[in-house]
Amino acid sequence: MTPTGWNGGIGEIFSLRDQLKQAEEKASQVQRECDGLKMELQELQVLYDSSQRERAELEEELQRCKAELEKLSGGAQRFIHSSEHPVLSIPFIGMIVIVAVVWCWLSELASQRARGVR
Repeated sequence: MTPTGWNGGIGEIFSLRDQLKQAEEKASQVQRECDGLKMELQELQVLYDSSQRERAELEEELQRCKAELEKLSGGAQRFIHSSEHPVLSIPFIGMIVIVAVVWCWLSELASQRARGVR
């Protein structure tokens, strides 16, 4: 083997070692990013599950309010003249608006977290 051939072999070995080290660093960085994304996904899943439970509770409450409103408006219809409007519809509409706003806010929050916006 000639000295220039040997030097080329050493240079190639160092080059391959550098490439291997860079590849290992890149793989490590990608693994850390993957782990971070998994953690964020778990956090989003917890947030989603929580919002789904809260939504179900709000829907149950809305159904109870609807039933109570129906009960109250049914009994009140006997005493209300046809020219008067029941006042109970205003709180009902207000509650629907509040539920809709909360639902939109939670959906927007979840969508921002999914996009990575903090």
